[in-house]
Amino acid sequence: MKLPYLVEIVAKTNAIGSLDFMSESPDALKFLQKVDLSTNKITVLPHIQCANLYKLILDENEIAKSELKSHQNLKELSLKKNKLTTCEGIERMYSLHTLNLEENEIASLKGLSVLPKLTSLNLKTNKLEKLDEFPRLEMLETLELDANLMATGAELPKLAETRTLKALSMAGNPWVDEKGDDFKKELLFALGEHLPLLRVINGEEPEAESWAELQQAVKDLKEERRIAAEEAAKAAEEAAKNPPPADGEAPAEDAE
Repeated sequence: MKLPYLVEIVAKTNAIGSLDFMSESPDALKFLQKVDLSTNKITVLPHIQCANLYKLILDENEIAKSELKSHQNLKELSLKKNKLTTCEGIERMYSLHTLNLEENEIASLKGLSVLPKLTSLNLKTNKLEKLDEFPRLEMLETLELDANLMATGAELPKLAETRTLKALSMAGNPWVDEKGDDFKKELLFALGEHLPLLRVINGEEPEAESWAELQQAVKDLKEERRIAAEEAAKAAEEAAKNPPPADGEAPAEDAE
């Protein structure tokens, strides 16, 4: 298909099954800039040859695999409600600032890399239990991780390198729901020193007074845990000095 002067395609809610027409020749759709093919039957996101494309919306398809791998000018990519299980093939997009992967089946962040201008990442309603291989995103401002499967706070430190982060949401994860109102305190305990710009937590931005109270609560928590750690260390030291008798041995005082 050669339509070199076409700048936009909107073909939502059809039965389109392939994006081959966008990967055949760099000149076929030379000036194409925006595409919305939501609610079709597409199963693979191929490498796109349209050099001027900056917005690609493929929500509610059946995409289980990405071969996109590289694009110089794409700024917005939405793959909401597809069938991705990993992020492989979503990489080396040098202008991308918005990436929506909501409502897939993603269990691994492997492959998500080289996105130097990304400011917004939506991973809501997936199957993430861990944040291993979370990419280095030096301009990320908004991260949405709601409704995943994270069961402990051990995943929080893995976000420590996202120092530009301003908004983080994790509601609907088992550990976050278990913590309830204490989640904000736990979050700042783990990441407050690493994320100096963070202000919006689970969609809420505390007022100045509430924020000050939260900061004080974090300081109190740090002190509580410092004391608890010292007491645990002392107890371990005492136990090492006075080990329990081995089976069949009398305690030292009885032996005398």
